[in-house]
Formats: sequence, structure tokens, C-alpha cells
Amino acid sequence: MKLQTILLCALPLVAHGKNLFTVLREQGFNRYAAELEQNPMAYQRFTSRSDVLIWAPIDQAYTDDSPANKKTLAVRQTAQQNAQIGMSACRGKPPPEPRKRQASGGEPSSNMETLITFLEDPAFVNLGPGEPARVVQDAASAPGVSNNNAIRRVKSGGGTVSNQVSGPFKYDFGMIYGVDRRFSLAGAADKTLTDSGLGSFLAAVEAAGLKDFINTQPSVTLMVPTNSDGINVREHIIQNPMALGYISEFYAKQTLQTLAGTTVKISQKNGIWLFNGVRIISSDIITKNGVIHTIEKPLTGTTATSGDSSSGTNADSGTKPSTKANKSSRPKRLRSIVNY
Repeated sequence: MKLQTILLCALPLVAHGKNLFTVLREQGFNRYAAELEQNPMAYQRFTSRSDVLIWAPIDQAYTDDSPANKKTLAVRQTAQQNAQIGMSACRGKPPPEPRKRQASGGEPSSNMETLITFLEDPAFVNLGPGEPARVVQDAASAPGVSNNNAIRRVKSGGGTVSNQVSGPFKYDFGMIYGVDRRFSLAGAADKTLTDSGLGSFLAAVEAAGLKDFINTQPSVTLMVPTNSDGINVREHIIQNPMALGYISEFYAKQTLQTLAGTTVKISQKNGIWLFNGVRIISSDIITKNGVIHTIEKPLTGTTATSGDSSSGTNADSGTKPSTKANKSSRPKRLRSIVNY
């Protein structure tokens, strides 16, 4: 999968093109421009670096419906504005270089990316210390069309899909893509399961006494069968801040360890991702502390061995983990994005 990050203090500040508000107005993003004008702090951050991607909702994406609870509305609006404010410095050492694809016989190429947002409000994100919220982008291009001209769609909280309908438009510090709806703020895992029609898995979680766990622990990946009756729910939960479970961060032959101590091997066949040979039906239903994937049937896990790893490294039973695979378990760059 294509993983991209940005070292936030590594890029030079280079202005080019027109002012952000000028471009937004020229391209008809009037309501988004008006909203941004009310948040001068966000605008100041947008123009303090040269790598910003703005996913601007078209005017038709806005509704005039306001919830009765004005305080709740204000909190959510503040969170959406904070999602447009970037981190101010690099964290830790630079990430490793990405793995190289095999010349033949390797996994097929992918246009999916994990994108980092500027949202760090703990009310809406819990991926671990200093880890802001993510979304997943899929750039779908027709044969012969370069990725630069591909039509993009982005999955945000709850698996909400925002489709690119215009752009990209260059402004003086980055790029703007017009989308047909605003990104959704992620919710708690239990509510997301309910909203996604996955109540039988939530019932299994509650029966196992794990409801608080899936809601409060950072970086929880749930692999949810369409029918969860009678499953060992611990075999369907991964909790590991070093192995964020977005589909864009998987790679073939990767192994992950579940709460039950069993291993899940990631594979891909004909462009379809599999957990222990079980097909993923719907991916990247994003929660505040992780992600949910629905699968066609329950997993049958295998017991972890000393060669297996829970950190997303390549650890086939009886073999030494590959150095290249270890490098691929962490993204090279996380691309900064704006919307919410």
C-alpha cells in the first residue's frame, strides 16, 4: 500500500500562486471560505508551511440544520476547526525508508494512502500519545490516467466517504480539492458498531467484558464478521499503537497478534485483502481510537509462536522476520490534510 507522511519541519516555506481566500472564492467555495475567515488561527497555520492539502466542501455540502443543543454544536465546530491546525514540529527520528516492491510476483500496486489530519482533540481521537486523527484516501484512476489526475475519495469517521468533485486548485501554500461532503468526526467504537449495523459483534464484546476496552484503549483494530454469534471475540481484536490497522497500512505476509494470543496473517489475492484467508468486505470504518473492518466470516486464529510479532512485522512461522518487511510496517510520510 502507498503510505505517505510529512516531516512537518522538514519542508522549506515556499509561497507560490494565489492567496487561499482568492482561490476559494474564485472556485466557488464561498461557505468554506466564510467559515475559515472566522478562524484566523487556522488560516495562520495554513500559510506557515508549504505542504497543506485542503479538502474543501462545496457549498451544496453544507446544511442549515442546527442541533437543538448549541453547546454540542459549538464543541463539534471547534473540533472541526482544530482539525485544520497543523502540528508545529517534527516528532522523534525520521521514519524508515519504505520497502521496495518486487519486480514480479509481488503485491499489486495500490492507490490508497493513510493521511494525517491536524485533529488532536482527545474527544475525537485516541490513537496514542501525540498521534493525530487519520483518514484514508483512495485515488481511483482510469487506465492510462496518472495518479496526479485521479479522482480521489476519502474515508473519515464512521467510514463516511467524501468524493472529489473538483480540483486540484493550487494556492500559495498548497492544494485544494473540492469534495461533496464534509469529513465526519469519529465516534466511540461501540456507537460506530451500532451505527454500522454490527450489533451482534458488540453483543459479543459486551459478553466478554471488553466494551470499555474497545472504547478507551488506543489503536484498536476490530475485525468484525457479518455474523458474530458464538465467536471468540478476542480473536477479532488487535490493540497495538505500533500497528495502526488502516487498510492502507497493510502489506502481504504481515502478521499481527490478537488479544487471544492468536496470529492474523494479512494476504492479498486478486486485489482483495484477506485476514487468515477470510475476505474483507468493508474496510476503514474509522473510530476515534482505531478502525473497524467487516469480514465475511469468523476468523480461525493460529497460536502465536516466538517468531510471530504483534507489531506488524513479517514473521512467518519458523522464519526470521524480513528487514524489508520491518521497514514497511511504518509509513514513510503522513501527508497533512485539511477539512473536517
